[in-house]
Amino acid sequence: NREGWNKGDGMPTYVMADRSDEHRMEFTHVAGGEEWLASVPKHILLYRYFEWEQPVFMHLSLMRNADKSKLSKRKNPTSISYYSALGYLPEALMNFLGLFFIQIAEGEEMLTMDELIEKFDPDNLSKAGAIFDIQKLDWLNGRWLREKLSPDEFIARVLEWAMENS
Repeated sequence: NREGWNKGDGMPTYVMADRSDEHRMEFTHVAGGEEWLASVPKHILLYRYFEWEQPVFMHLSLMRNADKSKLSKRKNPTSISYYSALGYLPEALMNFLGLFFIQIAEGEEMLTMDELIEKFDPDNLSKAGAIFDIQKLDWLNGRWLREKLSPDEFIARVLEWAMENS
């Protein structure tokens, strides 16, 4: 079914493998999209059955298109490689996505991974779905290009990008 609980043979292999991976990797927190909320009781039962320490489960609102429709990998480009091939810096894309999960003051949009981590508060997540605004991503990527890269770093990145996308 759509939650991945049963595959074609009726066995809960996907959910069992996920919980096993979480346990073996000693996850303390598991963040998933709101569409997985209904599956959490099944996940908790598996943890109890195997007598494993249960992580903290949190559920994030789905990302939305500008028209508020659900961002979907079937209808939208959602892979990191797609945006990388277009020339977006990994730091800018991570910064853009990280802003969906933190509270910031006006003018604080440009943040490193360490700064995003420092500002992340699981108790203060937005209930509204974040809007994937490509214009904001363009703006943020431009700032990263202009403000964070020296001319030599910029040239090196462009050459690296050109070699990967030729």
